[in-house]
Amino acid sequence: METSLEHKSSEIKKAWAIAEKRQFCKQSCTKISQGLDRLDPRSGDRAIWELLQNARDLAIKDASGNREAHIKITLTNEEFIFAHKGMPFTHDTFGSLVKQVSSQTKENEDAVGQYGTGFLTTHAFGRQLFVSGSLDMEEQVPGKYVSIDKFNIDRTFDSITEFVDKMAGQLLKIDDLADAPKISECKEWTVFSYQLATADNAKEKAKLALETAMTMMPYVMTINGAIGDITLSNEIEGKSVQFTKESLADENGLKVMGIHIQENEHVALKKVYYLQSDSREDIIILPLRDAHTAESLEGIAKLFVFFPLLGTEDFGMDFIFHSQRFYPVEERNGIWLPVENGNVRSKFQSNVNVLNEMTDMLFGYLEQHVGEISNWVAISTLKFETVRNKEDVTNDFFLDFKKKWVNFLQQLPIIPSQIERTSACSGIKVFSSHIVEALELQHRDYFDAVYNVASLVYPLPDKSEILAWSHILDGWYA
Repeated sequence: METSLEHKSSEIKKAWAIAEKRQFCKQSCTKISQGLDRLDPRSGDRAIWELLQNARDLAIKDASGNREAHIKITLTNEEFIFAHKGMPFTHDTFGSLVKQVSSQTKENEDAVGQYGTGFLTTHAFGRQLFVSGSLDMEEQVPGKYVSIDKFNIDRTFDSITEFVDKMAGQLLKIDDLADAPKISECKEWTVFSYQLATADNAKEKAKLALETAMTMMPYVMTINGAIGDITLSNEIEGKSVQFTKESLADENGLKVMGIHIQENEHVALKKVYYLQSDSREDIIILPLRDAHTAESLEGIAKLFVFFPLLGTEDFGMDFIFHSQRFYPVEERNGIWLPVENGNVRSKFQSNVNVLNEMTDMLFGYLEQHVGEISNWVAISTLKFETVRNKEDVTNDFFLDFKKKWVNFLQQLPIIPSQIERTSACSGIKVFSSHIVEALELQHRDYFDAVYNVASLVYPLPDKSEILAWSHILDGWYA
């Protein structure tokens, strides 16, 4: 009889615990549900950077005090798998992952995120994931760990009530790990395995995200010192690419990061050329194939806060600006720029100041080294959005910022002419937009004749670049 009462008492305590967890979970579940509803076609691209961001934050310091994350991303027909070497979970961080809130403690003073609302985007790869790794029992049992083996975090539900029940159950299972066997060895890898079948179009989103990541990775690794190496594998297509890096000697007044890219048996070296502020908070990546030859960064985000702010691919200039001082908008598709909302005034004013400081740093370098860089035609297009923003004050910012760039670029001798390189304000002429349109679309056969006649009267850019420079200058002065 006493055993029966003890069993009943245990059931009552468990029911109370579940009720307490349910009450605590409801707000989190509602926010997560709303966040899942907001996932968009680019969520897969953002998801990879959220995962890398957390791996970066959780990298373990070596004997020298440096942190270096090691990462593997694998896509199979069934799963999107993200694995990294780093600090194990604590009760706080593991619970935060389930509740999708930022953990109370961040070990790294320059941490950029840890299981907060941005991590929701990772569910573009699956509403259900399995987590494997270790739970650090340091506070309760120093030097001991509990093994986490395919712990199921389930975001599939038909109602908030069902979701609350699932989350409460998952949090209780975390508490139950206190009774699991304690071991001395911490697992080397923490693994997130997203089940592709549990989210719409997850496999296609994962494929596209991997392709985007392969393009962006040299710049991400240059900016993030704490990311040591990363391997991206698409087992569906039999493609695997490993990225490693090393700092190289300066070239032409620029810092150089060497990114070694190994695809199957082929190894290539990509050099990323950049400027860095004295505070090391700001990095400007220049669009260079080598130290003396420009190439466009078309399709690459132009603003970073450690990771690309997707949506800034056409921000305006063909250079990458990263600053720890930027305030990104919540969606991480840009930074706060001037708007009428006074509540964010301090953020956008700070961002404008940072943009101007970084631009001045870049201009100082370009002015000094302009003659040592060729192929300016590839990087001189300006795409500042000056008329389509929701508020006039935002348009005014872009107009002023564009004017700053035009005033600088037009003074530089960057246009190859029939005699020597010259500047846009030196009297050189280009074709009007009407002539360019006619030559490109209808009368290409007349191009040589038109150019030869015009060159008898006016100084012109080289024949091979005049159409491109006509477009560029038309955009500058529009």
